[in-house]
Amino acid sequence: MGLLEKLLRPTPFYKTYLAFKKRKAEAAQAALEAGLAPARVAFYQKLILPGDTVFDIGANVGNRVDAFLACGARVVAVEPQPSCVAVLRQKFADRITIENIGLAGAPGELEMHLSTDSTVSTFSTEFIENTKERFKYSRWTDTIKVPISTLDALVAKHGVPGFCKIDVEGFEPEVLKGLHQPLPVVSLEYCVPEVAEGLRTCVNLLHELAPTGSFNYCIGERMQWALPQWMSYEEFVLHIRTEAFTSTSFGDIYFKSAG
Repeated sequence: MGLLEKLLRPTPFYKTYLAFKKRKAEAAQAALEAGLAPARVAFYQKLILPGDTVFDIGANVGNRVDAFLACGARVVAVEPQPSCVAVLRQKFADRITIENIGLAGAPGELEMHLSTDSTVSTFSTEFIENTKERFKYSRWTDTIKVPISTLDALVAKHGVPGFCKIDVEGFEPEVLKGLHQPLPVVSLEYCVPEVAEGLRTCVNLLHELAPTGSFNYCIGERMQWALPQWMSYEEFVLHIRTEAFTSTSFGDIYFKSAG
């Protein structure tokens, strides 16, 4: 915590200061995302066909939505944070379907921890504890109650997506526990070494849904395959324990159910 934040914390201006920090971080993130857009579109066009349904679970303010729409997809954006939903509605209006909910293994209601950086707001207290050094400039200052559904229910409502992106800050295993059918292509954010156990759980859950499926991944924000060939489950569970993988810090794994 910086000196200014320490001085302001006991005062009525603290929440105003945090809101300013949040807007500043989101503006910087938006500038970064704009530069990544062309590479994202080119990458996703290899996975998404025009007319495909895409689930963006953890859509935040729509950084990937832009790329999915550019691929000609019909986008269902799942986002529980009210501030992010407001941005999605302003940016995309009726071009996408917004589900202002969270997803887990069973329907109900859960408490979400809101961060000064909306990209790391989460349902997972374990994620907050494990990544507090990585995200040491973020503060989880508030909580909200969020209605919860499941991936199975989302599929029943909107149809089987050609591609499903899941980026929910350590809550990915719980989201997958609400799915009982294979989807053509799924991507999941990973964060290692802090959330390595959660990643291994996700890999096992995906394998159970489609035992002949295969895995690959992208490191960080690089929109290119890290592996020259897709790996089987048996190969990938060994690979994600190697230093070559655990040193990558973060990125996205991809799973094709058809192998």
